[in-house]
Amino acid sequence: MTCFANRIVSRVRWSARGVWVIGLSGFASLLVACAPVAVDQVPIEARADTRIMRSEPLEPSRSTQLLTTIMAAELALSRGALAQASDYYAQAARVSPDPRVSERAVQLALSLDNRPRTTRLLKRWLSLDADQFDARQLLAFNQLRSNQPDQALATLQAGMPRSQEAREAALASISRLFQDPSLPASVIDLMQSLSEDYTNSPAAALGLARVGLARERFDLAQQAVSAALDKRPEWTTAQLLQADLLRRTNQSKAALAAYQDVIQTSEPGVQTYLDAAQLAIDLGASISAQNILSQAIEQHPERAPLRYVRAISWMLDDQVAAAEADFRWLLQRQPNNPRVLNALGYTLVDQTERIDEGHALIARAYALEPDNAAIIDSMGWAEFRQGRIDSALGYLRRAYEKAPDNAEIAAHLGEVLWVQGDKTAAKKVWADARERSSDDAVLLETLERLLP
Repeated sequence: MTCFANRIVSRVRWSARGVWVIGLSGFASLLVACAPVAVDQVPIEARADTRIMRSEPLEPSRSTQLLTTIMAAELALSRGALAQASDYYAQAARVSPDPRVSERAVQLALSLDNRPRTTRLLKRWLSLDADQFDARQLLAFNQLRSNQPDQALATLQAGMPRSQEAREAALASISRLFQDPSLPASVIDLMQSLSEDYTNSPAAALGLARVGLARERFDLAQQAVSAALDKRPEWTTAQLLQADLLRRTNQSKAALAAYQDVIQTSEPGVQTYLDAAQLAIDLGASISAQNILSQAIEQHPERAPLRYVRAISWMLDDQVAAAEADFRWLLQRQPNNPRVLNALGYTLVDQTERIDEGHALIARAYALEPDNAAIIDSMGWAEFRQGRIDSALGYLRRAYEKAPDNAEIAAHLGEVLWVQGDKTAAKKVWADARERSSDDAVLLETLERLLP
């Protein structure tokens, strides 16, 4: 059995659990009540021009002017004039005592990445509703981005909730937001200050660990996650972060054991099972991956990613029938999924005598994604298995051009060149592949089989 996981399973790009990589465009989504900026997507009852509430009365003339300004802003939005709408809402927020007008104005300023206006509007929003923590952490975020870490820390400290439950939730929210890579390095100092301010808070310690991991400050992250677990030993979130940290520091076996401990002692989400299974596959422990995924499927029987990765683990263990069963299950629900069509098709072409059936599945995948290098490679391999050498070579050359670093494609191209008689070219392709991927299973098997 040759390993073909590289072709049909995208290697997981490992990232710290819970990391919110929040760019400027995603920043506005953190506002709990902020709707999309297109007015035709905003429910009537959510629009500021239909729900102005005042904590204090306005003079009739000012009230009329305010309503006119907000209606003009919403009209500008309906026409796609975002900048004009932001201008109108900024004017309205300056005079309206309703914090929701400021909230709407903040949303639009964020959408335009107008940092000075956003900061002014956030301060206005907080002047009307000092307990609004979403606004407070967004203001601190903006202050950090403007290289004002002391002001950012003061902003957060001034509005930290008094109840322990609310404070833990606030600290957790801060830690997710402040993992954003656009923030300066001073975010570490800010998170350390919060951890020192709230020494009994598991969330503060875990927040420091999260930011440390995001910044590749692994020693700091390890100390902080250990502190969090000292405070809450059975905290699954902290246990998972520790597993992520082990993985990121190339302690793969320990990381897998940590994931398995979480799986056995809690009810983790689907992603935890997938992370653990992928790590097991990377370690060559396909049976462990199968066990992990089978347990996950018992709890989440309709989750397609679990079936897909289990099918791969079956294939890596030469259990073709079991893999085909999972692939067929997927195709019943997703008949036009090119990845599944390609995976099953390649399996049949490469591992069985049902080459024509496999070729037909790959052809369907190719019709859906004709520029996908893995699918082009499968087409070439199917043509080769059917004895059409020239056609196979055309597909494989194109796949290799698209993905020259893919060792499995190189192995296939080299084999077809070898069979065609161009052994010098085959050896060159294989030699280049070995320099980049010396441990690729498909490449090694091909070389062992064909080279004297």
